[in-house]
Amino acid sequence: MQIQKRDIVISIVLSFVTCGIYSIYWYYKLVEESDVFTGHQDGQSAGVVVLLHFVTCGIYTFIWMYQCGERIDRRNAAMGLPASNNAIIYLLLALTGFMIVDLALLQNEINKNV
Repeated sequence: MQIQKRDIVISIVLSFVTCGIYSIYWYYKLVEESDVFTGHQDGQSAGVVVLLHFVTCGIYTFIWMYQCGERIDRRNAAMGLPASNNAIIYLLLALTGFMIVDLALLQNEINKNV
C-alpha cells in the first residue's frame, strides 16, 4: 500500500461541505496509512476500525487515536526525533470533540514523511 500525501485544508473543507461524509473516508484512509507509516501491520483493518467507531458510537475512536499516537511516538523515538505526547494530544482532542483536528494532525505527521 502506498501512502498518499493529502492537502489538509482541502480535506477539512470537503469534510464540512459533505456534512462529514468525506471525514469518514479520510478517517478510513488515515487508519490504513498510519498502519503502514508506523509499521503496525498486525492491527485491525481500516474497515473494522471504522465499523467499531459506529458500533460504539465513537468510543472506539478514542482508543484508536491514543494507540495511533503511541505508535507515532515510538516511531519518532526510534528515528531519533524529539519526544512528543501525540497519544495524549490525540486523545484529548478526540474527547473534547475536535476529531477533525486529530485527523489534520495525523495527516500532517504522515505528510511530513511522504
